[in-house]
Amino acid sequence: MEKLRAILIDDEPDSIKALENDIRFHELPVEVIAKCHSGREGIIAIKAHEPDVIFLDVDMPRMNGFGMLELLEDIDFEIIFVSGYNQYAHEAFKFSAVHYLSKPVDEDDLKEAVSRVQDLIKSKKNNGQRIDKTNLDVLIKNIQTDTKMRFAIPHMEGYVFYPIDEIIYCEANGNSTKVVTTSKNYISGHNLKKFEERLPNNIFCRIHQSFIINMHHVKKYNKGKGAHVILTNGDSLTISEGKKANFVNRFKW
Repeated sequence: MEKLRAILIDDEPDSIKALENDIRFHELPVEVIAKCHSGREGIIAIKAHEPDVIFLDVDMPRMNGFGMLELLEDIDFEIIFVSGYNQYAHEAFKFSAVHYLSKPVDEDDLKEAVSRVQDLIKSKKNNGQRIDKTNLDVLIKNIQTDTKMRFAIPHMEGYVFYPIDEIIYCEANGNSTKVVTTSKNYISGHNLKKFEERLPNNIFCRIHQSFIINMHHVKKYNKGKGAHVILTNGDSLTISEGKKANFVNRFKW
């Protein structure tokens, strides 16, 4: 079978490079015909090159992967989502019967996704089928409910189940963690590392040894020496030099 003509779409250059290297190293039947770093670039490349498949990052700034797909009238290609979404979102991807790779990309998962795409394209060509957007609509609906999930905050009396989108930030407090929400604060006996492991990394970002913030609550970013963010509750938090690049890459143009 001929190689799949593929477009890689991800706002992180290192992620694109890693995926391209994996494709080359494992000698997969994939020809990378374009690499894009935003949803806008992706739309232009798709219209220009008419790919067989796109590898699409979901969590991109300005226009995420879903927003890009919604702007396309026709989807005449297969989609392999590549994302750092949490387990709940992973289940939503599987429920919608689309191809999904979790970052960092696993070798066997990549091979399986490419093989499935080959089989689907062959089947649809034989049957004269076009790709249906119904599954994508279901997927988008499921993923967009992700921020309405409740997160279990452990504390001395048990657990408080709080909506994820109402958690503003978490602050290290020795071996415990202060969780700041839109209505009140909680002290948990778990350290900040535990929270970093459990909070969805498509929404939360570690900006300092002492802080994990909800990116949806960032109101202002002041760069330069002494860089800091101002959040929706008015709190100002320092961004460490070692964490600055990762933070900026989450929303850069």
